[in-house]
Amino acid sequence: MPPTRLFTYGTLQVAEVWRDVVGREFPSSPAVAHDLATFRVHGAGYPGAVIEKGATTPGVVYSGLDAEALRRLDRFEGSQYQRLEIRVESNTGVSLMADAYLMAPGREGELTTEAWTLERFVASGALAAFQARFGGFCWMEDGND
Repeated sequence: MPPTRLFTYGTLQVAEVWRDVVGREFPSSPAVAHDLATFRVHGAGYPGAVIEKGATTPGVVYSGLDAEALRRLDRFEGSQYQRLEIRVESNTGVSLMADAYLMAPGREGELTTEAWTLERFVASGALAAFQARFGGFCWMEDGND
């Protein structure tokens, strides 16, 4: 399998969260996904994304992901999300294809109508709470969910 790009729009944009989940770093750069909207998940501080004509979502594209990185990411995202290939625009204006975790079919109702931004997530203290709850992600390696 060739290396994969991944567009992240939520908590995985945060370097510490990325390292906790994936266990290592990959090249990354800012990017934007057009026709993608992010909303807060009911009862959670983190977001989910859905296709929405005219919406724009900023994020980060990680490049060169291998099968092990994708396995860890798939496990972290779970059944709430589905990894799909979308088109994103790099910070240099280049159009790229990248995978992204969107709300899985039938799970869109789990989203609120509140738009989600990383800035608000961090400023509200939700990032600290998220890291306290999920920090280390040791459950990923020992097989216990």
